[in-house]
Amino acid sequence: MELLYTSMEQSITRDVPARYLLRLGQGEQELATDLDFSWQGRVNAMLFSRWEQFFAACAENENKQSFVKDRFPFKEFLSNTWHPVFTGESFEKVMRAAQGCFSHLKTMFQELEECRAFDLLKSTADRANYVMMKQAKVIAMTCTHAALKRKDFLQLGFKYNNLLMEESAQILEIETFIPMLL
Repeated sequence: MELLYTSMEQSITRDVPARYLLRLGQGEQELATDLDFSWQGRVNAMLFSRWEQFFAACAENENKQSFVKDRFPFKEFLSNTWHPVFTGESFEKVMRAAQGCFSHLKTMFQELEECRAFDLLKSTADRANYVMMKQAKVIAMTCTHAALKRKDFLQLGFKYNNLLMEESAQILEIETFIPMLL
């Protein structure tokens, strides 16, 4: 398992965007990283990129209260609110308002997550398969998981270019390779 975790982390350091990495099976919970490589974590990661860019810019402009109001990435969405959102006198108050707005938007995106790209997909399994087949570039799984999901992968038309075997010290190479070739 350690090799799978290491390969995921090395993929990030080698300029593979994290949004293209997917970890299947129970091992996704054991990764020693702040990133979530599960299918749901990959969807959430796409939503946060604008927010991260905003925070980085705010860190450089802490002394400018108007910076937060002017550069808030979702200000057009909030332009029709009943009360002005950014009314604080200090940078900290304006940042708290921005964080509150983002929290609200995050909740909305979580609710919309099931009906935007996934509105035609009926089950969690269908959604997970969509992420695996359409978005993921690096998928890590154990040989056991590959063998268990072999039939599903064949039905989906799953194809891969490279195969990294994690359990090669425990079983023969052919035992690992057979589930992926049949």
